[in-house]
Amino acid sequence: MATHDKPAFLNLTNFLVTQARNLVEEDELVGLSISNNLAMKEKVLVQLWGAESNFHASLVQRDLVEVTNGDSEKEEEDSLPLTEEEKRFHEKMLAEGRREKLKVMADNQRVEVNKYARNAFLPTVPPRWVESQSRGVQDKLWDLLTFNYVAPIHADSYRFLASLSDDEMKKCNEKALTENTDLCSGDYPLTADNMKLPVVGEFDPSKCVVTNSALSIRGFMGPRVQTAMAELKWIWNVGRPYVKCRCIELQKGDCGKNITWFDHIFWYLLSDLHYLFSEAPSLRARIRAFRVMARSAWRAPVLTSVVFFHIREIMVKMAHNVAIDPSRTPQTILDDPAVLLQKFPKTMAKLILPTRYIRPSERKRRDTPSSGPMNKRSRKGCQTTLEFYIEPPADQAPGAVTSTPPLSTVTTQEDGQGSASSRSTRKRPRGKVSPKVVLFRA
Repeated sequence: MATHDKPAFLNLTNFLVTQARNLVEEDELVGLSISNNLAMKEKVLVQLWGAESNFHASLVQRDLVEVTNGDSEKEEEDSLPLTEEEKRFHEKMLAEGRREKLKVMADNQRVEVNKYARNAFLPTVPPRWVESQSRGVQDKLWDLLTFNYVAPIHADSYRFLASLSDDEMKKCNEKALTENTDLCSGDYPLTADNMKLPVVGEFDPSKCVVTNSALSIRGFMGPRVQTAMAELKWIWNVGRPYVKCRCIELQKGDCGKNITWFDHIFWYLLSDLHYLFSEAPSLRARIRAFRVMARSAWRAPVLTSVVFFHIREIMVKMAHNVAIDPSRTPQTILDDPAVLLQKFPKTMAKLILPTRYIRPSERKRRDTPSSGPMNKRSRKGCQTTLEFYIEPPADQAPGAVTSTPPLSTVTTQEDGQGSASSRSTRKRPRGKVSPKVVLFRA
């Protein structure tokens, strides 16, 4: 049984209970602005990649105006000061007015679009927001706007449900940094028959119901031929465990059904324990049975989910930094250089800022027309005439010097050209001097 920090748990419980109202108000404000903010962050990456997205191309920056205490909210001069109770009442009234105004502004800016035309992909959303959105789809997270959202389950929650040890948690973090997506080995089932994963088609009509499910992990290599937009959606799920039917493995033909992320299934089954344990006499018995399954038959996928939790944390930090500062490079995408020395952060930095879509400034400078090879060849072997003005000596007035021409020329000679001395000389009339030989008259 894993050890837990009981004082920290009590402090967290006390905070959630005493600050419940403030948390609800904060979540409400986040929910009003998150769609617009997320779409604008996505647009930054779409423009960096040069991807085609009709939805993002039509977006215009229209942030919700920060509502502050304006002139209409200023207190009138009153000779009698307010009591503490009156001040709290007044502040509460103003806060409610600001929230209502934000709701109206958000409703005016909200645009309902088809989820396939939306092209949503960025998973930088708060876990509590994902939890609130899951209620609208009966906790079926695969029905949300994008399949990139991860279930709002913290690594410590996986640790509690599956009774993971300190060594296992440390190992998961190391595997995330070293880009090791292999299943953690141990004395627990690793095969599909022993894991006893649910048949996803029984609670998701779009999935297969012919065979049982098997666990796999999304790799780091995507399809070779795909659009920039498709790749921009795909990169956020590398190292993520998923569940799929075994129709091809059992030679029953290709059913053509898609995959389902394991954390989405785990979240759905947590909300509907009756599906797995319909014969359990009480909710308490079902919870206990679920924990037994999580720490035994499902221990391998739970450990893999903890690994991906740490992987996704690194992804989100990188995405936030690029959205705020698009000039970041794979070498500066994270503020902590020590983390970038690890294998996975290096790989992920190249996936978010790939050179095949985002050209570095050095390459742009090399591609300028002035430095092209044709221009270099065209300049080689040609005479160059330099024109310059000759200033008179300091002891002479500018107007007194009449024999010095105001404009003179000097002819330079490139290598490989014939010199004047190599040509046959010819006599010139006395008193006539070539301007290419002498600059000034004596």
